[in-house]
Amino acid sequence: MPSEKSCGAVIFRKNGANKYLLLHYEGGHWDFVKGHVEKGENERQTALRETEEETGLTDLKFIEGYRESISYFYRRAGRTVRKEVVFYLLESPIEHVRLSREHVGFDWLTYDRAMERLTYKNAKDTLQKAHDFLAKPSREEPAETNN
Repeated sequence: MPSEKSCGAVIFRKNGANKYLLLHYEGGHWDFVKGHVEKGENERQTALRETEEETGLTDLKFIEGYRESISYFYRRAGRTVRKEVVFYLLESPIEHVRLSREHVGFDWLTYDRAMERLTYKNAKDTLQKAHDFLAKPSREEPAETNN
């Protein structure tokens, strides 16, 4: 059975509550940035390249410790293809998005609104894991001290 590998990102920005970037694909579904790994690229390079190509965002910070993989099957030319997609968690300080031609819209949404908007269960599961990861007490920013 043929297989493919893609990498992508759950992108968020801090705006009071975290807001997550969802892309509206031409096929009608809402999902995250993702695309095929190109020869010579590692997973993180693919996630950054795809993010820049699909959104124009470049000033991004990887949130260390988050790497989630999903897999699913789809049909192409009458054959079943196994696809693996690895997601990283990226923080963007920038709200402005410049969409590629493969998308018809985007939105920055709170967790609850993003969960309502996402089309596929595996995307919702990925968002839940990212949101829970960001909420872990060990992930909180250290408090400033006045010495």
